[in-house]
Amino acid sequence: MASKNPKNLADYDLTIQPPKKGKGTIQMKRPVDKRMFNCERGCLMLLVGLPGAGKCLTGDVEVSLANGTTRKIKNIKKNDSVLSFHKVKGFINTRVNHVIDNGIKPIFKTYFTDGKCITSTNNHRFLTDNGWKELSNINIGGLILNHSGNYSEVEKIVYIGKRQVYDLNVPETANFFANGLCVHNSTCILNLLAGENFLKYYYDVIHFIGATIEFDPTLKPLTEFYGNCHSDCSDSIIQGIMNSQLEQDPEERTNCAIIIDDALSLPSFKSRKDTTLSRLFGIHRHVTRGFLPTKENGFKSGGGGLIILSTQRLWGSTPPNSRACADAIIIGRTANEEQLGRTAKEYGGMFGGEQQLREMIQYCFKNEDHGFLCLYIAGDMDPESRGPVAYKSWSEKIFPTKRFPAREINLTDEPINESK
Repeated sequence: MASKNPKNLADYDLTIQPPKKGKGTIQMKRPVDKRMFNCERGCLMLLVGLPGAGKCLTGDVEVSLANGTTRKIKNIKKNDSVLSFHKVKGFINTRVNHVIDNGIKPIFKTYFTDGKCITSTNNHRFLTDNGWKELSNINIGGLILNHSGNYSEVEKIVYIGKRQVYDLNVPETANFFANGLCVHNSTCILNLLAGENFLKYYYDVIHFIGATIEFDPTLKPLTEFYGNCHSDCSDSIIQGIMNSQLEQDPEERTNCAIIIDDALSLPSFKSRKDTTLSRLFGIHRHVTRGFLPTKENGFKSGGGGLIILSTQRLWGSTPPNSRACADAIIIGRTANEEQLGRTAKEYGGMFGGEQQLREMIQYCFKNEDHGFLCLYIAGDMDPESRGPVAYKSWSEKIFPTKRFPAREINLTDEPINESK
């Protein structure tokens, strides 16, 4: 069996037999696997606005309310009661947990033979007669569930330019009705964790936290495989996970991964510093790692832990501890301009300056509907790299490179006025 903590990137391109669940072999050749695999000391990764996290609708789309009226999505408020579809109960009324401004995005207008129409991004998902599908995968003649319990037939789809867009988080069912059509709040986490066998090999225990576990069929492969699933991240749940690690013998402790999907949809998620989750991001995150190497155990290690937080916003909705302690921040196009600007200002000094980081962001998103930027603040686990590293998507290294070189930080030569 492969070593649990290979030291060279060449060692990652290997085939292993899964020691636990699953059958067959596992190919660990994806770039993302390589950089998550070596997390020897533990890794905190933030996923911000990745493809799939920011399905969006234009602000004038009408959301069906519980009282039978409608309201423009841009005017919906937290705790508003909206019409939704439950796979067992059918049509139900449920509450909105968050309203999200996702900035300006390319928009498509879909026309239906019954007179309905809707304006959305091409990755927004709709409930069709064959399950949930992104607009880009729905053909002319496709059928989408409407608020009358029937199906509306797609007549044509037209690109209409860029518009301001919004999204809702509806935790109970992860869907609502917009312009009379059933639309979905989706997840990006499935794509990242597509190599779930790999994660199951490396981490002894995996806790998957997501508000839509019971209702989102796209999460079924993950939840069935991992087993340790939670529908909330309350203080008691997070403390329970931490206690399960701390109660083990330090010399035999297993490592674990904590995956938090779409944080804003979780009822108990808060960005305050005083939550147990915030403390986990900070001083307690190393409890996720396994036993430490010692002379007595032949300097073997139980492996580093992993915490992944997926959310649509980095600023204003994540605990400061998560940003301060993050080893990697993965930023998608669905993050709005304000969020990207604050990110460039905060982390520019590590990546050749604020202006250069802005140019890197533009490079990753140019002509890319689903592009994203990977900032490995603590390095990318490549023994040939030193210091921060950036990638376009998972594989194209863009910093430090000839195009985006590393630069020394120039400090002012002015004397410090200690009287201030």
